[in-house]
Amino acid sequence: MIFILALPCAAAEQLVKRCQGCHGLDGVASAEKTPNLKGQHRAYLLQQLQDYKARKRRHAIMSAIASSLTQQQIEQLADYYGEPHVQEIEAADYSADK
Repeated sequence: MIFILALPCAAAEQLVKRCQGCHGLDGVASAEKTPNLKGQHRAYLLQQLQDYKARKRRHAIMSAIASSLTQQQIEQLADYYGEPHVQEIEAADYSADK
């Protein structure tokens, strides 16, 4: 299996770099208390970032980062981490016809 996350543009790549220090190069955090971003639902990621930005959800680092993001940037991050962009994948057969 080969999974490749595709970046929509150079601007999104810069956004993702801001996340990688805590959330890992591929969205899987190495620190136990830091949540993984990869594989989360897009809507969930959108809501969390919007809540940090609006200070409905508080975390010193995340609130500071989210407060500097535009709505477009929040959507780009949710697209990147929330929806796997797969160029090549070996599909599993879950059919009942076996």
